[in-house]
Amino acid sequence: MLLQVFWLCCVFISSGWANPYPIDPTVAKLFEGREKKKEKEEAISESEEAEERRKKDKFARVLVLDWPDNPIGHEDVTLQRNTKAAISRNEVLFLPGVDLYQSGREVRDRTLPPERQPARVPDSAIGEVIAAANSVAGIPYDAMLPNEWGLKAEELRQVSEKIWFVDRVELREPLFLLYLQLGNVSNNMNNNVAPFFERIGPQTVNYYWYLAAQLAHQEPGLMALVTDQSIYGYVDYYKNLLEDGVYPSMKVDFQMQDTFDKEGFEKQYEVFFNGLPVELDEQGQIDIFLGRTDIYLRRKDSGHGLSDRLDSDKTEDKSYGVREMARKAVMIDFVRQLFLNEMDCKPIVDDEFLTYLAIYAKLHADARDSIFVAVPKNGNPNKLWIWRFDPSDSSLILVADGNDAFPIHFTVGLGGGFLYNKASVTYQQGWLNSYGSNTAQQGNVSAPSSPLDSDFKGAYVPLYIDMRAHYNRFIANWGMELGFPGEVGREQSDNVGWAEYYQTGSHHFRDVPGGREVVTVLVEDPGCIKYTGSRNDQREYGEEVTDCKIKQEVLHTPRVNRSLYFGLGFGIQRGKIGRDIALGIGPRIVFRSAWVNVPHSWQMTMHPGWNFPINAIKGNQRVRPFIDLDARGGIVLLRHRSLIYDTWTTEDFTPGFANNGSPLQPRSDQRIGRVMPVFGLTAGIGTTF
Repeated sequence: MLLQVFWLCCVFISSGWANPYPIDPTVAKLFEGREKKKEKEEAISESEEAEERRKKDKFARVLVLDWPDNPIGHEDVTLQRNTKAAISRNEVLFLPGVDLYQSGREVRDRTLPPERQPARVPDSAIGEVIAAANSVAGIPYDAMLPNEWGLKAEELRQVSEKIWFVDRVELREPLFLLYLQLGNVSNNMNNNVAPFFERIGPQTVNYYWYLAAQLAHQEPGLMALVTDQSIYGYVDYYKNLLEDGVYPSMKVDFQMQDTFDKEGFEKQYEVFFNGLPVELDEQGQIDIFLGRTDIYLRRKDSGHGLSDRLDSDKTEDKSYGVREMARKAVMIDFVRQLFLNEMDCKPIVDDEFLTYLAIYAKLHADARDSIFVAVPKNGNPNKLWIWRFDPSDSSLILVADGNDAFPIHFTVGLGGGFLYNKASVTYQQGWLNSYGSNTAQQGNVSAPSSPLDSDFKGAYVPLYIDMRAHYNRFIANWGMELGFPGEVGREQSDNVGWAEYYQTGSHHFRDVPGGREVVTVLVEDPGCIKYTGSRNDQREYGEEVTDCKIKQEVLHTPRVNRSLYFGLGFGIQRGKIGRDIALGIGPRIVFRSAWVNVPHSWQMTMHPGWNFPINAIKGNQRVRPFIDLDARGGIVLLRHRSLIYDTWTTEDFTPGFANNGSPLQPRSDQRIGRVMPVFGLTAGIGTTF
């Protein structure tokens, strides 16, 4: 009985421990839904990051080489703006010059020209290396003479160079298998000579078994691939000595000019040693064993960084500065060579640097034709020398020099077209009787002989002079446009002009409501007569009325109207379309604000346009003739006071003042709207400069 009670208690306690708080199925489902949502969001985030990286692969890449004694860095805003203007590109990645250093990826074959240097170890090398390792595996010691083993060792050593740089984990296993067999073949030579035997620290080691032990120390799982117990014993012996600290180590340092920002560095790069990621300490250092170490920096946002291969069997140098070595090679030696003959269209530099550029171009195949080297001379971002790398013949081509560093390009154009402006008012000459600005200011103005004969079709012909300033993708636009009225389709249409209140002059009646900014004069009232009414009237019998003058607006009647405008916009660039927009060539959108005298109005318009270069006429970097097409659409806002706004559409209205001195106003059902549409097309020719 006691045993049964004890057993039941154990079951109860164990079940309680197993599930102390039973979960409601609804709650469990909720948690499950949240986990799935989180996994989905993480997958979407990774997909978006990958898509962003793919987009950046196609960006132009500018490697900024700092001036040796006056560095400013690749993130300098002025340098970036000036570079974009000089290369006529806006989708640009600015990268530090040390990323150009590719000593690790360079094949150890000096007979290869730069353009034939492979950038990465091909996947085909994996099979070749494994096949070479299998070809000697299991061969008895006495199957060949010592000198024959020596020849076989040299053959395998040459094969091992097919994996000349380990930048990914897939290359580690085949290289490890080959090192096992290389060490075994070297052991069968009975001759401890370099490079098959090297002195590491206190003793001479079988170098390739030692390298195999290094790989196994980084990745212990590789030891499971060793099938020969004798070889396993040798490699495991070296591995244990490494772990016991018998063999010396050294530091690899990622400081540059004695500084290291761990947080900023880790935002940009991942560090790989022999294909595996490693973690640096706060000083940017890490301990490694002597031997072969392949160093690779992978940029997190935009592809590949520098690469280096460190082969060390001595500890004379206590540390090896990877980025500092790259900085000295690229930003001192390379810059010095570029500026030996700085104005050469194709500067002569060592094949070593052309090899680095060729490898870098192949690593970023989508941007291989858009790789640039920029140097701010004396650290001045406004004195930029820029070269483009041509991968077809591994040469550098001068794109811009510091003597022509002005980043703003201009255009000037002339043209005309067709516009529609509903707010325009034209008149026929027969409507006026010596009624214009010249006679008005002399006070010799009479009332109109007939009502305003206006045309509201609004079509007219513009002629323009236009200027634009291009700074990268940004555009500033200004100019003047003259408008000639179109046909009104009536008998006196050959005498058509513009009509508007005269907005300037010396005869202002500012005390009259609504009369400000409009010039008025006193004219004879044709309906005014001497008064001889009855005695009951307020005036005395026979009194003469001498005040027969009325106020009348002065109309400005020019043959052309004038529009002064200013606008801001941007160029459109997608791939090859709009690549020259910084030079003033390509598609654009500009938003304009214009001040028009007739009608007195403010216009707001949007202008999509495109400049097409005239390739038949040769130009240079700054001067390029073009054909310009421009469309517009927008609105006209009539300003106080405008004649059209005060005008009835019926023929019983004559502009003027009422007896109380206020201007006549049309009835609300006959008034023209204050906001009117405007649209049209223009074309012209011009040039950049």
